[in-house]
Amino acid sequence: MELDKLFTELWKNLYKSFVFYIPSRLLPDLEHNKALNTVVLIDSKGFDSELLNDESSHYQILGKAMILNDNIFKLIDQSERLPKHKFDFFLEKYLEHVRGIKQIVHTNK
Repeated sequence: MELDKLFTELWKNLYKSFVFYIPSRLLPDLEHNKALNTVVLIDSKGFDSELLNDESSHYQILGKAMILNDNIFKLIDQSERLPKHKFDFFLEKYLEHVRGIKQIVHTNK
């Protein structure tokens, strides 16, 4: 797989099966936006919907660990295939997105 396609796949996997909540107090100018004050699920196909208390939502959330583990195995594979400087660059770009998600999660606590 070409490196740019792999990066896009790994990046998308970070956001798939992702649950988020944005309180209106963080974005008061968008107070009437439907996405605010609603728990939203981005499913494994990248579609968003209101999180429901049902089996399909639970399945999506539980699958997140498998998706992230798959990312890790693909990164390990690339670490063995790429020259160190290329892999370090690739990994750093991936980690920028991981840190961004971490920042968003901690901002909403």
